[in-house]
Amino acid sequence: LALILLAILLSAISYFVDTPAETVDRLTRQFVSAVVDRNGVQVGTLLHPDAVAFNWTRQDIISGAQYYAETTGLNSARITSLQVEQDGPDLVSYLGVWSGHAGGPELPATNLTSHWKLIWAGKGKLWQLIEIIPLQIANTQREQIEQRYLDRPVQPRR
Repeated sequence: LALILLAILLSAISYFVDTPAETVDRLTRQFVSAVVDRNGVQVGTLLHPDAVAFNWTRQDIISGAQYYAETTGLNSARITSLQVEQDGPDLVSYLGVWSGHAGGPELPATNLTSHWKLIWAGKGKLWQLIEIIPLQIANTQREQIEQRYLDRPVQPRR
């Protein structure tokens, strides 16, 4: 009887308590939603103070996410694949995203697929995004993305 009660207790705990990987999975989904919603405050809360995306700083990421979401007419994003892996003390989200766009001069396409590597630093339930690596956007590979979009902060048109 004691073993049965112990098994039930452990099952209940594991059901109600997220593992670090489950936490990072949830935070990754929140990050994608915040970008689509152009919610710079939410993007900022998910970023580590030292967050980077190639040459972009934390503030560049917040501004750039809003700028590119607006200029490309981003109106939806669906995560098509998401895998969280341990990498030393960090957790890494590898995700595929299908995004819908209104189209326009900056981005004539209306649907894009992209692949990302998000590195999360932390422990327990306290995880923050410390590095964003675009692996591929449509047919554009990482090096081209970094050179074309992430080499310097965005300069909004006036």
